Amino acid sequence: MLRSNVPTPDLPQGWAAQRLNEIALVHGGGRLGLTKSDYRPSGVPAFSAAGLDGFVEQAEGIKPSIILSAIGARCGKCFLTDGPWTTLANTQVITPHSGKADARYLHAILNNEDYWNRSGSAQPFIKPSDVKGAWVPLPPLDEQRRIAEILRSVDESIAATVAVIEQAEAIWHGLTNALIWNLESDQPACVRPLGTALRATDYGVNVPLTLDAVGQPVLRMGNIQDGRIELSDLKWGVVHPHEAEALALSVGDILFNRTNSRDLVGKVALVREPTDCLYASYIVRLSVDCTLADPYYLFAVLHSDRAQSAIKAIATPGVSQSNINPTSLKKQPVPLPDLKTQRSIAQQLRSVEDGRLRSQQELEVLQVIKNDVSAALLSGRVRVPG
Repeated sequence: MLRSNVPTPDLPQGWAAQRLNEIALVHGGGRLGLTKSDYRPSGVPAFSAAGLDGFVEQAEGIKPSIILSAIGARCGKCFLTDGPWTTLANTQVITPHSGKADARYLHAILNNEDYWNRSGSAQPFIKPSDVKGAWVPLPPLDEQRRIAEILRSVDESIAATVAVIEQAEAIWHGLTNALIWNLESDQPACVRPLGTALRATDYGVNVPLTLDAVGQPVLRMGNIQDGRIELSDLKWGVVHPHEAEALALSVGDILFNRTNSRDLVGKVALVREPTDCLYASYIVRLSVDCTLADPYYLFAVLHSDRAQSAIKAIATPGVSQSNINPTSLKKQPVPLPDLKTQRSIAQQLRSVEDGRLRSQQELEVLQVIKNDVSAALLSGRVRVPG
């Protein structure tokens, strides 16, 4: 593993470990006194520690450079700019010296969260001296460019797959409007309160939770991701057998996050396969009456952009969190056509979601490939012939 504070041992013939300030101009970024009136819809990209902050009129540099986020949540993230650029606060600018280092190769080395030596805890930061003194494994310039080209091709494949995933997500939400919410005008008689389609709504367990696998796994807010149950980062709690039996999840149940920040309150997930997990008290289980509603259809209703906006509108604001009462939720009007229509809509939406999930799996494979290829090429373990 490459680390900024350790010279890479056993480099192949023709490679050298050099300090970053020996092969690039390194200096702190940050234009003072910039106000929102200085921003424009297009122009020179302005980078802050959070990334691309916007566009301004005046350029600070022209040459291809790497902008390093040197503090905060994205500390260690690098942004490659090929044209004019300027920087805002809390960044470090790395401009390779001509004939010594390729910008894309350097970006591949430096844009790695495990590479940088961070200081601080609550607010991590990278010292300017650590940036300048960072060790970089450096092959000859032409080999740097060949390595960068291979990694660029992998990045392009990743970007194309991400675009497919985003497009599938947009299509899914567009279809919920076209197939579900247009029923409000096409079949107004089918609009009924959500509670009509539910057998029961149940709060989850309220017991101490630990990382020790004792008792039963309990789903929390973070386990509801993009409409699905994510089983990583589980916590466990000891629950009375009678309560555990009463709150056991069944395939087709919908989990509803009733308490969270305003952006996250109302998140839903469909239980798609058998699980022994229970769920925390700030999550409500919606048990679907399958004689009146298709579970995936009802999940799609609640996960749609239209429903999520309506749910947030009825949330009761708190000091740091919003809350939605299940009674208020059950009163929300939703289109409930006949079961045959619901199942047809659910099938169309599922096909789009299945395509997105296949692309997501491809993305995960590509990211593993990129990590393996990067590790091999950037260490010199695998050489790229001329």
